[in-house]
Amino acid sequence: MKYKQSGIFLISNNINDKVFVEFSSDIPKEILNTYSLLNSGIHDNRVLQIDYSLYGKENFKFQVIENVKAENSKKLNALLKQRKEHWVKQFKAFLYSHGYNFKTTKNCWNVQDDYRDVFKKIYSLLDFNLPYAKERTQLLHNTLEDSLSYWMIEYVSSPAFWDKQVKTSKDYLIESETDSFLKRLEGLANYLLHPRYDDFVQEELIKNNPKSQRRSPKNHLTKSKLKEIKKKELHTSNFALDIEKGTKHFFEQCITEQDIEKYEEIKELDVFLKKLSMQLGYGLPKNDRETLQKQIEKLHGKRNLNLLKDFYKDLSKEILIMKEKLAGTIHFKKLQKGTTRIDYDCDTGYFDELGTYVSVSENKIDFKNEKHILELLNHYYSLKKGCADKPSSDMWHILYVLDELIEKVNFENYVKDILTMKIEGAPGNEITSYLFDKYKLTLNDDRISKIFNSFIPKMIADTYLNDHEEWLYTYKVKGKYKKCKSCGTNKLLSEKYYRKRSDKKGDGYYNKCRFCEK
Repeated sequence: MKYKQSGIFLISNNINDKVFVEFSSDIPKEILNTYSLLNSGIHDNRVLQIDYSLYGKENFKFQVIENVKAENSKKLNALLKQRKEHWVKQFKAFLYSHGYNFKTTKNCWNVQDDYRDVFKKIYSLLDFNLPYAKERTQLLHNTLEDSLSYWMIEYVSSPAFWDKQVKTSKDYLIESETDSFLKRLEGLANYLLHPRYDDFVQEELIKNNPKSQRRSPKNHLTKSKLKEIKKKELHTSNFALDIEKGTKHFFEQCITEQDIEKYEEIKELDVFLKKLSMQLGYGLPKNDRETLQKQIEKLHGKRNLNLLKDFYKDLSKEILIMKEKLAGTIHFKKLQKGTTRIDYDCDTGYFDELGTYVSVSENKIDFKNEKHILELLNHYYSLKKGCADKPSSDMWHILYVLDELIEKVNFENYVKDILTMKIEGAPGNEITSYLFDKYKLTLNDDRISKIFNSFIPKMIADTYLNDHEEWLYTYKVKGKYKKCKSCGTNKLLSEKYYRKRSDKKGDGYYNKCRFCEK
């Protein structure tokens, strides 16, 4: 009977020192099979397969680390699994940073004792009395700089942590509510997010401005304020707040003499309302009004008196609706606190009485328009500062596209310096002096202004047009391209890049692009 070598073998990566531990009852055959799977790109361990394909066969070493023998195959398999688990722990191959055996080892971490002790040590080193955010950030950075940060990376790479992240239908989506490790990690985040001040400058501003100081909890919500909030919640509908029953409009709707003269329908209803008002005693002193209404109640009953009152109320509302339908009414909205919100997807304007559109402002940013680019550059610093912490805002994305276009233009170094210094608000004489010292260029204020106001916006707009053209003929329209004989660049086959041949030979264009023909 042919002897079979059984035991544990190791595959080690010479580039990153990661290892893969495996067992087999026939090691030579298993190594050949593993080689075959890796060379074919179909090995079960995807991380090992990716590294093998990336670094190549020559950077991986196969070696037997232990021979294992047993009386029968059943005992041999049990012993092989036991020894494999031992070597996986020995090499820490269950860690992403050390090996490829991520989920083959169970209970390899005493996680409860480990992370609780580590977090206890971290919290003991933190100073919660530090008032400034920068000081807290630096302290936490110094605390985690040693082995503590590596411990966290290893823990979140371990099977013990991975298994907890696999959700079932009975699990909570917010794991931090139940996972004590994530709760402690959230505590470190709160330590950074909730300092008293950002820095010394903010502390001085708050102390010098009483309105900016934080309100104490006892003054934050008084009983009267709570009542107001409840009233608003009860009466809020379509952003119209009727907080009190006696609330009146700033301008009450009414019927004027001009309305009565102009509209016959309003005139008839107004005459009827005046007669009904006289019969009910409206406009008379209280005693006289009550006497008239008691006479009506005595003759026709209380029910009919109430019907007349309701009829008068309804007609009073109807005449206002009638006016609105006939004449139209302008309703003024209450001014809201806050700043104007600009919609960058469309311009602002209106149609006059002749039907002509009158433009008020150009809100829509068009990168083909040099004027729009120039205005963005003129206000770049303030716009960038205003949206730096708002990555979901429109302006943040607009400036991001502008930055990408500026990078693609490949300006000469002196033009980049002019752009940077103009954005920072440097005066012309300072820019002139800087360019002379660095590049020995003599440019006056007019020349610098022309470069910033005309040349730079035009180059950015041209770059945007080229990008848009390339996108259009790549994803929307199938365009024809031609390789320039001189520079070897593939360019769209059009008169923009190639001159047309008078003899119309071939594709009808010269083999050299316009840029190479210059």
